[in-house]
Amino acid sequence: MTDLTKSTSPLSVDCPTCRVAVEWIEKNTFRPFCSQRCQLIDLGEWATESFRIPQAPSAAMDEYELEEMERLLADQEDGDSDHSNSEPHKGWIQ
Repeated sequence: MTDLTKSTSPLSVDCPTCRVAVEWIEKNTFRPFCSQRCQLIDLGEWATESFRIPQAPSAAMDEYELEEMERLLADQEDGDSDHSNSEPHKGWIQ
């Protein structure tokens, strides 16, 4: 079994922003980025939501579903229990 801590050459990774090869060493304080500039560009992408972690499509409600839920809640508050004219949403369990 080889000891990875005694390797002669440091690990090299690509900067996520500009793809320049970066040595993974303690001296490089911006790793995995090559510079503070690339680090800040990446942070800006996350801050403006250009980068985001995807959600499952069923986890989020679309505008129609939100409006339908608001209408149903308003009907409940008004005591309207007759929904015979409304069709159930295609995703609802019947």
